[in-house]
Amino acid sequence: MRALVVDDEAAGRRLLGRLLRDLGHAVVAEASTGAEALAVLAHRTVDAAFLDIRLPDLDGLAVGDRCRRAGIPVVFVTGFPDYALPAYDVAAVDYLVKPPTLDRLGRALARLRAAGEQTASQGGAPDRLCLRVDGEHRLIAVRHVLAVRADGAVVTLWLEEGSLRARVPLGRLEQLLVPHGFFRCHRAYLVNLRRVRRIVAWSREAHSLLLDDAQETLIPLAKSRRRALRALLLWP
Repeated sequence: MRALVVDDEAAGRRLLGRLLRDLGHAVVAEASTGAEALAVLAHRTVDAAFLDIRLPDLDGLAVGDRCRRAGIPVVFVTGFPDYALPAYDVAAVDYLVKPPTLDRLGRALARLRAAGEQTASQGGAPDRLCLRVDGEHRLIAVRHVLAVRADGAVVTLWLEEGSLRARVPLGRLEQLLVPHGFFRCHRAYLVNLRRVRRIVAWSREAHSLLLDDAQETLIPLAKSRRRALRALLLWP
């Protein structure tokens, strides 16, 4: 694997580079700022990017978003543990808190391999959802879907702008959307994990997922689904 390592601290770059080489991979480029990282991405071929969050100019999340659009998987390596949920916005494969260890980095690399194999097996899964709405077939970009709620045989899709209703089983939508980062957080709800900003605890028993839309929509998180959610998120 050809890796890009981005960290504003030389010691951090050296440590991560040594660990990657110990695990049999090549560091083909390093950068100390976001601008340098973008310049590397414009001129070099890399298989994965290992990014710090706090950089002198662009932050690592902005660089990670550029990587996402270029199809380059991202692993965040940072001293700030509070950015795990925002990391999902750029589809990060893993999130390591400094200093990384050989064992922890090895597990991140295993996740990178698994993600690559899943993408290959999907053969470039389409990112458009086709639903019959008001007598016509509508194509909806999956990334624009925030959440889905079932009311009997009818589902409501919350979109970036407005909502729409369609007659389709929630279980069928779950099969289609889970490969695109959706999670069954409640018997009546699917949520796009890339659009979740925060887990809100109302009490020991009641939790909600706060979305990143302008309305700050809250989606219920069933108690029975908390463990499954924890297994999906990048908990350091």
